[in-house]
Amino acid sequence: MITPDPVSAADFSVIRQSFIGLGDQLTDAQLLELADAYHEMLRWRRTLRGRFPAICSASRRLAAEVGSARADRKEVATG
Repeated sequence: MITPDPVSAADFSVIRQSFIGLGDQLTDAQLLELADAYHEMLRWRRTLRGRFPAICSASRRLAAEVGSARADRKEVATG
């Protein structure tokens, strides 16, 4: 199965903290609805990868290129 490249540990930590911060502002019902939406997204991604591996592979390469370009811009900005 084709899977996207993981984000860096530092980026994941930032995303996770943002997600937790947003979750603290939601009701239990809203959190459950959000969790359901994430599970649906994961099921959809798995289905797409199984049915269209060539498309997912191309999408993965594009995501890697975009991520690399973002890292390059960040490096230049902080350089």
